[in-house]
Amino acid sequence: MGSHTVNLKRTAFVIGAALAILILVAMPAWSSVGGVGNRNIQASDCSAHSSASPATITMSASKTSVAPGEQITVDVGVSGGSSLKMGVALLSKTTGSTGTTPGENGWTIVSDPAGGAFNYVEKDYTGTLTDTWTLKAPSTAGTYKLYAKIFHGNAAYVKLYSTGLTITVAAAVVNPPTVTITSPATGATISGTASVSATITADTGQTISKAELSMDGTLVGTLTASPYTWSLDTTAYANGQHTLTVTGYDGGGRTGTSSVTVTTSNTFTPPTVSITAPSNAATVSGTVSVTASVIMGTSQTITGVDLRVDGVLLSKDTTSPYSWSWNTISYANGAHTLNATVTDGGGLTAQSQISVTVNNAPTPPTVAIKTPTSGATVGGVISVTADAAGTGGRTIATVTLSVDGASAGTLTAAPYSWSVDTYLLNKGAHTLNVTATDSIGQVASSVISVTVNNDAPALSITSPTNGTIVSGSILIQVSATTATGSPSVTMFIDGTSIGTISAAPYQWTVDTTTLTDGVHMWSFEAVSSKGNSSKSSLTLTVSNQGPTISLIAPTSLTGLTGMVNITAQATGTAGINNTKLYLDGKLLNQSSSGLVSYELNAQNYQSVHVLNVTATDNLGRNASRSFDLDFSVAGLSFIGDYSSLTGVVDIVVNVTGAENAANATLYIDGVAQGTLPGPAFSWTVDTSTLSDGDHVFNVTATAGGKTISNGFTATVVNEPAAPPPKLDVSGVDMMIAMVFVVIITLGLVMRRGRDGK
Repeated sequence: MGSHTVNLKRTAFVIGAALAILILVAMPAWSSVGGVGNRNIQASDCSAHSSASPATITMSASKTSVAPGEQITVDVGVSGGSSLKMGVALLSKTTGSTGTTPGENGWTIVSDPAGGAFNYVEKDYTGTLTDTWTLKAPSTAGTYKLYAKIFHGNAAYVKLYSTGLTITVAAAVVNPPTVTITSPATGATISGTASVSATITADTGQTISKAELSMDGTLVGTLTASPYTWSLDTTAYANGQHTLTVTGYDGGGRTGTSSVTVTTSNTFTPPTVSITAPSNAATVSGTVSVTASVIMGTSQTITGVDLRVDGVLLSKDTTSPYSWSWNTISYANGAHTLNATVTDGGGLTAQSQISVTVNNAPTPPTVAIKTPTSGATVGGVISVTADAAGTGGRTIATVTLSVDGASAGTLTAAPYSWSVDTYLLNKGAHTLNVTATDSIGQVASSVISVTVNNDAPALSITSPTNGTIVSGSILIQVSATTATGSPSVTMFIDGTSIGTISAAPYQWTVDTTTLTDGVHMWSFEAVSSKGNSSKSSLTLTVSNQGPTISLIAPTSLTGLTGMVNITAQATGTAGINNTKLYLDGKLLNQSSSGLVSYELNAQNYQSVHVLNVTATDNLGRNASRSFDLDFSVAGLSFIGDYSSLTGVVDIVVNVTGAENAANATLYIDGVAQGTLPGPAFSWTVDTSTLSDGDHVFNVTATAGGKTISNGFTATVVNEPAAPPPKLDVSGVDMMIAMVFVVIITLGLVMRRGRDGK
C-alpha cells in the first residue's frame, strides 16, 4: 500500500508539472508591458522577454550639444528581426527598477512617435521602422545619455542599445554689452566742449551697471544710467588726433567697448608768469625766498614752474603758491640771473626773468674753550685747551690765549693747549679769552670765567683706576696736597661715608664681599686747613661671584631626535673669557664670549649622554654645569607574522628604547582584550571567536612616561564547513527527471514555431 501511494504521488507531481509548462507556453509573451499600448515604462519592465533580438538598433539626434531647455528630436531606428508587433522604449538609464525614463532624469517628452508624451510606443512591424521623439533638454548643464530598448516577436525578443546617445547640455552663454558711439563720428574734428553720446545694450536678462568714457586711455567720466552722454572739454588736450572709448559694464561684470578717432582743434592762450620776489636788480645774501605768480591761459591747468639760476635748474614747483628757497652762500658774489618758466596742461610755456646781485660777507672761524669749564675753581698749574676751525674752506692762522687781557701765548697749529700757573694770579675771578684768526684775517673768540683758589687741595686717585673690576679685599689709595699743609680726605661708597684720613698716606682697605655685585661709585673729598675743598670720584665693578651657566637649547632633554641644537650661555659681572661644550668628556665647541653652540645628529647617539658646560670669567674664576641628554626613543613592535591567523594564537609585543614599560592593552577591532603590567607582553587569542575575514589588532603601552601604540590587520581563517551530502538518485527518480526534460523541450519547440522562427 505504501509503495503504491508513493508512485501515485510522484505521478500526480509529474502531471502537474507538465500542465504548468504547457500553460507557460500558451501565455501571451508581452508579460507586464507588451500588448498594452503606449505608456511610460522602466528599463526593468518586460522581464519575460529573455531572448536576444537579432534586430539592429540605431539612435541619432538633431543636436548633441544644446542649451538648457532647448528642444531636440531623437530618432530610434530598428531593422531586421521578426515582424508582427514591435515595442520601442526611450530610456535615460539602463539599470534600476525606477527612475529610468527621460522624464525622471531631467528631460521633458514634448511628443512621442504616436503623438502622445510617453517613452514607450508599440507598432506593427514589417522589418524596419523609425520612431521619433521630441524632447526638451534638462535645465541643469551636464552630460546626459539616452538609450533605446525594443521588444518584439510576440514578446519573445528583447534588445538594448547599450551604446546610447550622448547629449551635452551646455550653460547658456551670456554675451557682453553692445556699445556704439553715436556722436561724434569717427574722424570728426571737435573743439571747445564737445558732446559724446553712446548707446549701450545688455544681453537678454542682463542690465547695464555703468558706462565709462576714456580719452586716450584716461578716464573722463562715469555714468550709471541712460542716456549715456558726456560733456568733453577738448581744451584740456593738445591739438591733434585722440581716441575716444566708451566701455559698458553689465551686472555680471562683462564689458563691451566702442572707440572712435577724433581730432581736437582749439586756439590756446598760454599762461603768464612773473617773479614777485626778490625785485629786479635787488641785492641779496644768505638764504632768499623766491616767489612767482601765474595767470592761467586756455588750458586752465598748470603742470609746474621751473626756477633756474644762471640757466641751471634749481627746482620745480608743481603747486600754487609757487616759491623756492635759494641759498646764495653757494654762489659767488656778483650778478646772477633768476628765470621762472611755467608750463600748462597743453604744453604751452611762458617765462619771467630778473637779475640780482649776491653779496655775502665771509663767515668767521669757530673757536671754543674745552678746559677748564666756565665757572670752575682752579689752582696750581692748569691746562687750558681749545678747538678752532676755519669756514668756507679757509684755514686757521693763529690762536691766542689771554688771561685778564694779557697774552699768555699764541699757537699756529693744533692742538691748542697752554699751561697757566695760577700761583701768579690773585685769588678770585679771572677771565680766559681764546681768539682764533683765519687765513683772511677774520676773528672769533671764546671767553670764560674761572675762580683761582690755590688753598684748595690737589686731589687725585692713584689706585685702582676708574672702571676696574674688583673682588675680595682691595686697597684704595689717593694723593692730596696743599701749599699750606696736609689736607684731610674722606672716602664715600655710593654716597655713604666710609672714613676720613687726616694725613698721608691716604689709603683704605675695603672688603667688597659686603657689597652687591655690580657697579659702585667711590667718591673722595679733600679739605684744606683753610676749609677749601676738592673732590674726585671713580666707578668700580664688584664681582665676587663666578660665572653663571644656563642651557638655552634644547628645551627638552629627553626623546632627542634629528639634528639637535645645543646652546649654552655663561654670564658674570666680570665678563666671560671662555665658554666650552663637552659631550661625554669630548670637546664639542668653545667660544671667547659667553654664548657657545653646537649642532649634533641624534642618530649617532643612543640612550643617555652627559653634556658638560664650563666657563671662565675675566678674573680667572671657573664654573661648570652638567646636563643629561636622553636620546632614547621608545618603540613598540610585534614579534612574529600575524598576517593570517587560525585557531589559538599568541600575540607577542616588544617595547624598546625606554625603561619601565608598563600597562600595555591589546585591542581587536577597537575592543580591549586585556591589559598587562609588563615588562613582557603576550596575549593568547582564540580566533574561532572571530568571524573569518580581516580584523584590526592594536596595542597601546606606556613607556618612558609617554604613550606609544602600534597595530596590524590580520586575516582570520578558520576550518571550512563540511560539504553538503550528495543526492542519491534512484531509478524511479531518474525516470521522473527524464520526463521533465522531454516536456520542457517540447514546450520550447512549440513556442518558437508560433513566433515564426
